Amino acid sequence: MISIFTDSKNQEVARLEGRRTLADLPVSGDYSVTFVLTADDVRAEASRRMQALVGARDAEHLAIIVANGSREAIRLLKIRVDREWTAAEQVRADELDALETAIEAIRKASNILEPAPPEDYADDRWWPALSLLSTFP
Repeated sequence: MISIFTDSKNQEVARLEGRRTLADLPVSGDYSVTFVLTADDVRAEASRRMQALVGARDAEHLAIIVANGSREAIRLLKIRVDREWTAAEQVRADELDALETAIEAIRKASNILEPAPPEDYADDRWWPALSLLSTFP
């Protein structure tokens, strides 16, 4: 989020990027504040939703889970070259496919919102309704 501070003549007197407090404001006196949502705000919400989907602690943990899932999918594909999957391998492949589909749905919603984020970008109405079994952490 970008906060733009303007004086009584509507001239910009300060600009703060990120989620900061008014104590960070480098000016004093009368001013008005305009909050401008950015693509970064939408991306953070998408990350939060993906983290919740897979039970990740944070964005770094999400990246680890996704990377591990990718490696596991590659391993399963290599197995499939030599033989049919076992029932357990088929179940896991289906789970990984569902995870990929869910993450892509969140990313698609994010891509739609990023160019012009609405004020209520975090509202569930903008995002796909998703849930997965807790088999990914």
